[in-house]
Amino acid sequence: MLRIFFLSTLVLLTSFTTIQEKFVKVAIGKNITVKVPESFHPMTESEIASEYISTRKPVAVFTSADRQADFGVNVSITQWGAADLAIMKDFFKASILELHTETQFLNESIETINGKDFAVFEFISIVKDEDVSSIGAKSPIRKYNYLQYTVFEKKTYVYNFNCPANQQEQWRDTAHEIMESVTMKKE
Repeated sequence: MLRIFFLSTLVLLTSFTTIQEKFVKVAIGKNITVKVPESFHPMTESEIASEYISTRKPVAVFTSADRQADFGVNVSITQWGAADLAIMKDFFKASILELHTETQFLNESIETINGKDFAVFEFISIVKDEDVSSIGAKSPIRKYNYLQYTVFEKKTYVYNFNCPANQQEQWRDTAHEIMESVTMKKE
């Protein structure tokens, strides 16, 4: 009986540990760097096309070895001034709420990271199939998301990390480390 207790305790402890790994600095364009986990690799064009349906191609997207966690950088078509960050934060929060059936915010703030101000959103999103009674209806999609928005060289940059919500505890520290490593320098 004691053996079963220790074995079940070990299983519980290992299932809730965070992923610890080395990070490598990568250049995202000319003046932007970020540290990503060494095990992450850039997505191929076909992977990006199948995962991220958008009219604008992302600047960069990296994925974990098991393809469960993604980190990406996009340039938004909306143009804001650096002084508009508080208004921009409210605008993007409204967009986040509109895109998801349910949203549970863990953090929404304006933070200075490496000398640059960002609108930060960390949340769990749920997207439900609207017609659950239809044949082939899917289960709700639950994701952990960490987004940062900023204005740089008159463009709005969006940094995003996401993974399945049930893997949030495994990836949350990694998401924070990635986002806190973003460096943007003017020429």
